[in-house]
Amino acid sequence: MKKIQLIAMLVAVAGWGSVAVGQDVASYQIGKRAVKSGSVTQLQQALQNGVSPGAQDADGETLLMEAVETGNVAMVQALVAAGANVNAADDDGETALMIAADDGRADIVRVLLAAGANVNAFNEDGETALMMAAEDGRADVVQALIAGGANVNMMDHEGRTALQHAREEGRSRIVTILQNAGAQ
Repeated sequence: MKKIQLIAMLVAVAGWGSVAVGQDVASYQIGKRAVKSGSVTQLQQALQNGVSPGAQDADGETLLMEAVETGNVAMVQALVAAGANVNAADDDGETALMIAADDGRADIVRVLLAAGANVNAFNEDGETALMMAAEDGRADVVQALIAGGANVNMMDHEGRTALQHAREEGRSRIVTILQNAGAQ
């Protein structure tokens, strides 16, 4: 814990981020710097020095979500291996899997599913990763999510399924994939 406190003080003095909320936020800020660096070695050093792989910012965003946003598969794998919670959600109910699906990162979607990500988790609007990928026309992601057990007939809070999301956006290829998987 002393390493985190020392690092948190250095972060504050250097002006790299806010550490006023506590150790988890300090841990998050330090981890975020390591993730944004793109260096898995730097991330592993931060984790060895006490940064929590499950650290979250004030809005609930996790280091794993940050890594997904960078698109760095090795960084995602390193955080998963270090024990990051693949099902943690931010204040809007978004998970790392949803971010990966929305960004069209089938490779990261597969890593997260293999690590136990809940393929049918939904955000505050009731949208799942499958609905997001279907709406965006991300065929490879839709296929990975279906292979990972996604419920193709799940509805959001407006009563729309992934199939309806795809139809509304004119995603004919996605419509076909979903129908072939049993979507109605």
